[in-house]
Amino acid sequence: MAELTTGPVTDDLLPEIMHTFGSAFLRDTEKMDADWFRSDFEARRFTGCFDGDELVGTAAILTRDMTLPGVGPTPVAAVTTVAVKPWHRRRGAATLLMHVQLHGLHEEQLEPFAALWASEGAIYGRFGYGVAGNHSDINLPNGVPFRAGIDLGKDRARN
Repeated sequence: MAELTTGPVTDDLLPEIMHTFGSAFLRDTEKMDADWFRSDFEARRFTGCFDGDELVGTAAILTRDMTLPGVGPTPVAAVTTVAVKPWHRRRGAATLLMHVQLHGLHEEQLEPFAALWASEGAIYGRFGYGVAGNHSDINLPNGVPFRAGIDLGKDRARN
């Protein structure tokens, strides 16, 4: 096994990124929507972990805003696509990816914080992430408008 390294990924690696992500989460990559994946893909904010020339792990940041009470829209680094191929786990790939990503966020100072919605949240405490909430019920009357100036983006919002 070669020493693990990290580096940026390019659009031409998208099929391999999807394969890595799919294998990490036991998803059939044949059924994954490449156009949907590509629509959120920000190559400059995507880090790959390599064992020699093989892409074995990924970690990405989506540029987003989060509305904070009393503050309004605030930039947030939306951490996503943290994945390591099953046959490369327990070798330091995820640790290396998270350290490189968090140090890069600190150096760039583009967002005041990072947010992660993880499938296995317990493993991210060692990197400084903590639980922001376990459960929320919100009941709003019909017709309540969104806060003025909030960009709903391309995603669908339902009443």
